[in-house]
Amino acid sequence: MCAFSVAPTSESVGPSGGGREVSVQASDSQCTWTAVSSVPWIAIRDGSGTGSGRVRYTVAANAGGARTGTLTVATATVTVTQAAAPPQPITLRGRISRLSGQCPNLTFTLDGYTVRTDSATEIQRGCQRLRDRTEVVVSGLLQPDGTVLALQIRLDDD
Repeated sequence: MCAFSVAPTSESVGPSGGGREVSVQASDSQCTWTAVSSVPWIAIRDGSGTGSGRVRYTVAANAGGARTGTLTVATATVTVTQAAAPPQPITLRGRISRLSGQCPNLTFTLDGYTVRTDSATEIQRGCQRLRDRTEVVVSGLLQPDGTVLALQIRLDDD
C-alpha cells in the first residue's frame, strides 16, 4: 500500500502570485500520484509522478480579497492562502445619491460606486453639508469588494 506526504503543507502567497513547488514523498518508488487543484486560480504545471518528486504550480495574481484553495496530491493536502490585493487610489466626481447613515459613518452612491466614510474621512466644511444631489469630489481607496473608502470629500462648488 502506498502512503504519501507533502512539504510544505501550507503556503502563503502575495497578491501578485507566482510559481511555487511542493515536495512529494512516497512510501515506495512504484507508487504513482496525481495533483489536483480545488480552484481555477491555482494552475498545476507538473502534477503527476511515480515515487517521490515535486509538484510545480502557479498562483494567479489576485485582484480581489484574500482567498484560500487546496492542492490534493494523492492523499495529501496543501493549503494555499493568497493575500488580498492592496486597495487602489481612486477619484470620483458627481452627485451624491442614496445617502444613508449618521456622521461620520455614511454610505452613498457616486458615479456607480458605493462610497463609505468613517471617522478618518476628511470632509470639507463638515459632514452635515452632505445631502442627496450634493456635487462632490471624493478621493479614496477602491477596496477589493468594489466599494470606495473615502479619504477626503470636497464639495464641488469651489
